[in-house]
Amino acid sequence: MSESEDEAAARDLVERELGVALTFADVDGQVDYLFTDAGGRAGALEVTTLTDQKMKEARVAHRTKSPGYRASGRLTACWDVAVDERDARYNGLVDRLEPPLAALEQADVPADRWWMIESLWDRAGSDPERAAVRRLALAKVTMLNRRPADLCSRDPATQMCTRSTSAWSPATAPAAATPP
Repeated sequence: MSESEDEAAARDLVERELGVALTFADVDGQVDYLFTDAGGRAGALEVTTLTDQKMKEARVAHRTKSPGYRASGRLTACWDVAVDERDARYNGLVDRLEPPLAALEQADVPADRWWMIESLWDRAGSDPERAAVRRLALAKVTMLNRRPADLCSRDPATQMCTRSTSAWSPATAPAAATPP
């Protein structure tokens, strides 16, 4: 067997933190690494990666069915939107997010702060604002951030978050954007 990416990352971390040299030893299912510490004691390291099949399927769906970020005619601000990866429906997600985000813009949700969906519900002062937060919750949004306008216009490539979907629409955005 050869060293996996997860194993290499774990090796680098353990070598740096413990000050030991790890030797890859995983042949036919053996322990992943062997080492000898400064006191001459032998040790072993086994790297285990937890896998959640539903999470793995959701990540594939996110990469293949969600545009990641794009310009929007309805929005005037940039929005970073984090979704619960395990339960989100990615087909048409950005289209479903635009109307409630536009409603939050109308309600003047403060910029440059990550809002937990529950906090937005608590601050909702009108029926349209509560309806917008409800729609976001149904889309499995867990938190969101309205970015200051000056950040949007400088570098639209910074509007994409890993493990989330962001919709953005600065006035200077290109008609079609591609993720970095």
